[in-house]
Amino acid sequence: MRAALSWLTARVWDPATGECLHTLTGHTSEVVAVAFSPDGRLLATASQNKRAQLWDPATGERLRKLKGKISEDMAVAFSPDGRLLVTASKDGTARLWDPATGERLRTLPATDLRVDHVAFSPDGTLLATGGADGMAGVWDPATGECLHTLTGHTGEVVAVAFSPDGRLLASAGSDGTARLWDLPGRSVLIPVVPGVHPERLEGRPARSGSERQREGIDCDR
Repeated sequence: MRAALSWLTARVWDPATGECLHTLTGHTSEVVAVAFSPDGRLLATASQNKRAQLWDPATGERLRKLKGKISEDMAVAFSPDGRLLVTASKDGTARLWDPATGERLRTLPATDLRVDHVAFSPDGTLLATGGADGMAGVWDPATGECLHTLTGHTGEVVAVAFSPDGRLLASAGSDGTARLWDLPGRSVLIPVVPGVHPERLEGRPARSGSERQREGIDCDR
């Protein structure tokens, strides 16, 4: 199955046939992000009406709304084991939820501005956030501790993604650059890709070692 956004609704599709299986209604403002749980049994939708929702994608039934007043959501993601859900918000926070109950577990004060993107590491032990202040954050989702604050972008960080082994974090900025961060070594490898829109960075090879720049990591703690 695949999910797609359409203003106030989300739609679940059969990619093999192109058939729309379900239209999910209930949000009162634009739906801006969707994410399936790793086992495919849950679908999370995030919208600007300050209330993310969870659905059964097999039936189209709404299961629950996330509890408590929150800010407008920008992104949503499940942890690899499906036990955590994270929402990125306009108020500068990332919130961790229990998808089984809809209860909020903790709030991460990621930035003074907007959080645009979130991603879990493959083993689920790290959470990355990308903010409108040009910084990416690396967090321990179990404790809410900020482990690293990654600086260097001169525009919004609009996407973050871990490598399959979890040793590298890639960040894409509205400044037209992608940066690679070596998390275990606490060093930074920064292949700059000038003039490339962040949404077009996927699949572009990293530069050679001689072209890489190194910077330090500014940690909050």
